Amino acid sequence: MTVTINGKQEIFDKDITLNEFLNNKGINRNTVVIEYNMEILDGDNDLTFKDGDNIEILRIVGGG
Repeated sequence: MTVTINGKQEIFDKDITLNEFLNNKGINRNTVVIEYNMEILDGDNDLTFKDGDNIEILRIVGGG
C-alpha cells in the first residue's frame, strides 16, 4: 500500500493506523494538525491508512 505523507510516498506492507504511524515516528498527536485527503481531522480521530491516501502532518509552533 502506498500513502503520500507530506508530499513523500511511503510504502507499507501491512495495515497501519494513523496513531500507530505517529507513535512510530515519535510525533505527539497533541502538537500536530492532521489533514486526511483534504479534510482536517479532529484530535480524537484514528483511522487505518488505505492505498492512495494523502496525509499532511502540520506541526503547531508557538512564538511571539
